[in-house]
Amino acid sequence: MELSQRSTVLKLYIFLYNIILFLLHLFLIVDIANEHVKGTFVYNIHFPLLRLGTALQIFDILHSIAKFTKTNVSSGLIQVFGRLCMLYVIQGNPEIHSHLTTSILLFVWILIEIFSSKINIYQLFKVIYFVILDKNKYSAFVEIYIIYSHYCLIERRNRSSV
Repeated sequence: MELSQRSTVLKLYIFLYNIILFLLHLFLIVDIANEHVKGTFVYNIHFPLLRLGTALQIFDILHSIAKFTKTNVSSGLIQVFGRLCMLYVIQGNPEIHSHLTTSILLFVWILIEIFSSKINIYQLFKVIYFVILDKNKYSAFVEIYIIYSHYCLIERRNRSSV
């Protein structure tokens, strides 16, 4: 059954879910950018909201399993649990909290979620459909995690060898 045939309540629920994710990620990117401009960025302060925003995306997977959305379950699992894992890896390594690459990773990640939430809302109301973004929104930046992980390992080796 198509999403357009589902009840108004279901559409409202999915709409509100995406609005909450959008607003949470919008707040995060504005706050993190503001802290960087001031030079007062502290990863630990943002960690709880980053973790919440990522954990809430587990509902994307549940929505797909329940056939509320067309999200790819395996891609969603990789994305959500990969990001949660990365958050805890960063959390457990205070020496990388202030690295530029950590900030870039967070900015890219949050921007993806801001656009994903908007795309999901547009698709819900059949306003617009981005096939490429829909199929790749969960897997497009897996490579960033790999590059970031290697960078952190190299940095750690360089610091320990000095």
